[in-house]
Amino acid sequence: MKLILKLHLVGILPFIAGCLIAITYLFGQNDLNAAREKAMLMDDLYKSTANLILMSHEYANLPNERRENQWRKQFRITTGYLHQIENSVSSSTEQILFDETHDYLKQALPLFEEYANIRSNGRKSTPTVDNTTYNKNLEIRLALTLKGALPVEERLHQISHERALALVKRQNMIGLGLLAALALMLPLLTMTIVRNISKSFWLLRQSMAEVASGNFSKRITFTAKDELGDLSNHFNEMAEQLESTTTSRDALWAEIDERERSEAALATNRQMLQNVLTEAIQQKEALQESEQRLEELLNFNQKIISESATGIVVYREDGACVLANETTAKIVGATVAQVRAQNFFNIPSWKKSGLLETAMRAMETKNNQHHEVHLTTSFGKEVWLECNVSSILRGGEPHLMLILNDISQYRQAERILIEAKQSAEKGNRAKSEFLANMSHEIRTPMNAIIGLTQLAMGMDLTPKLRDYLTKVHASSRSLLGIINDILDFSKIEAGRLELEAVDFDMEQVLETTTTLLAAKALEKNIEIFVEVKPTVPCVLNGDPLRFGQIINNLVGNAVKFTNAGEVRIVVDCTNRQTDRVELNVLVEDTGIGMTGEQISQLFRPFHQADGSITRRYGGTGLGLAITRSLVSKMEGQIGVESIPGKGSQFRFNVWMKEPIGSSPLPHPCQNLHFKTVLVVDDSTTAREILRYTLEKWGLEVEEASSGEKALHLLDIIGNLFFVRNISLWY
Repeated sequence: MKLILKLHLVGILPFIAGCLIAITYLFGQNDLNAAREKAMLMDDLYKSTANLILMSHEYANLPNERRENQWRKQFRITTGYLHQIENSVSSSTEQILFDETHDYLKQALPLFEEYANIRSNGRKSTPTVDNTTYNKNLEIRLALTLKGALPVEERLHQISHERALALVKRQNMIGLGLLAALALMLPLLTMTIVRNISKSFWLLRQSMAEVASGNFSKRITFTAKDELGDLSNHFNEMAEQLESTTTSRDALWAEIDERERSEAALATNRQMLQNVLTEAIQQKEALQESEQRLEELLNFNQKIISESATGIVVYREDGACVLANETTAKIVGATVAQVRAQNFFNIPSWKKSGLLETAMRAMETKNNQHHEVHLTTSFGKEVWLECNVSSILRGGEPHLMLILNDISQYRQAERILIEAKQSAEKGNRAKSEFLANMSHEIRTPMNAIIGLTQLAMGMDLTPKLRDYLTKVHASSRSLLGIINDILDFSKIEAGRLELEAVDFDMEQVLETTTTLLAAKALEKNIEIFVEVKPTVPCVLNGDPLRFGQIINNLVGNAVKFTNAGEVRIVVDCTNRQTDRVELNVLVEDTGIGMTGEQISQLFRPFHQADGSITRRYGGTGLGLAITRSLVSKMEGQIGVESIPGKGSQFRFNVWMKEPIGSSPLPHPCQNLHFKTVLVVDDSTTAREILRYTLEKWGLEVEEASSGEKALHLLDIIGNLFFVRNISLWY
């Protein structure tokens, strides 16, 4: 016997018993429900009849239309219950009782209708004694009829209740019998079946546990020929399907991941596309706006070109004209159409004036070319043109653009100015040449006056006469200085000033300058310091007279415009070439100083820093102009720095040749190295110069700013070496 039959047998017995019990219960329940429903209908019929009797009494006591309608409605409800009960009559006794109840109700309705009509008519007319008696009889008859139905209905209700109790008792007896039979058979059959299949289920359970743990490769080896064997086979198939499903699931998850990534990429691409579309729309709007601005700009540029006071013309590389404004046509004496009809390769004036060559050079080099040309145009107009020629690109094609300015008026004015300048320079040169040629004739009488006055001053004279001669001598020398300045300046302007090239000693030039100015400096209590750096050669080749004139002019001005303090001269050699050296000279004073505006007028001929200076200090204003010209002829430059009230610094440089074998001046203390010398001077500048010079000679220097301090140092330091009569031009 197969396991399925055994299991079916175990399951079918309770099922059969349950079905029998259920069928019995259902049939009995249906009968019981019908009996209960019938009893309830009987009860409702009884109550409805009682309500109908009560409503009849109420209507009799107080008849009205509302109570009448209520009675009729209650009567319909009662007859409805009666009709429902008619379908459930199951015995002759019940049928008899039902018929009696029905008859009573049928009799009651005509009586109520008659009674209601009488009561309704009585409300409309005055009631009589006979009517009242008749109504009362009708009322009694109606009540008796309805009350007669009550016992019948009560008997029907009792019969229905007894029938329902009998049905319940029968149903309970059948159910108990079936349950007792099932309780005896089911345990015996179940134990037999369970003992046969428990071992098989145990083996099946172990295999299923392994598969449930995830080992889908596990298979059940079961040789039974019943349903358990089929179950094991199905389980093996299920395991195979699970294993295949797992593989498919992994592939599906991989596909889902790939799809999610694809969807994410698609969303990103969609967003990027949206951004691109948005950007494209924005670019389109921007392009439209740019086109509008470009159109406005082109119109504006066209207006500028057409209304420009400068001629503008553009040619293609093959020479054809593509653009020309009105100004261009006006300059060349033609119309715009005539200008645009020309090819610049075929314009004769371009070839003759060299403008064609300039244009070709601009096209080849791509660099702007500037050309001023005097020509006669193809339209017969003579004109001076300032041409700016450039190569430009238009649509990738080279073009030639010319910017033209008519400078004919400027050229004419320039020619007039040049002629006037040449005429003025010619007259100036004639004057300068006359003064240069007359220099000897002018100086000779002045030298005679100065010499004879000086000889007369050596004679025995009265004080008054000596005073007169002294003033004549001083005025003569001053006048000779002015004449010398004027004559030198005239020579320079006339180009007649030539520089000598002789060897000279720098020390002698500087010593001459300080000697000439020492008396004037002493009168104003001014000290003059000279410092020559060791790098300066002892012998130079140049013009010592003109170099000394430069030093004299600068130092003389410094002494003139310094009321107290000092004047310092520093000479240095900073640059050497093969056969020449560069001298840098500084002349510094502590005088009145100058403003920037005064400095700007300083080197102009016949000008001084201030107009009042001429009246206060004298002079012609030619000294610095001559100085700058001399410095320039010596390949140098001169400059000045000044602070009002603090003093001025004049710096200039000149180039001079260095004779072969020349060397810096030897110092006179070559054998006094590491000796100590005491320098005593109340001037800080003098002490600095002496210290610098002596230390260059290899001496150790001690300073004292006064005699008292010098004596104090002598008490402290012994074995001092004193230097006397040493030339300090270093």
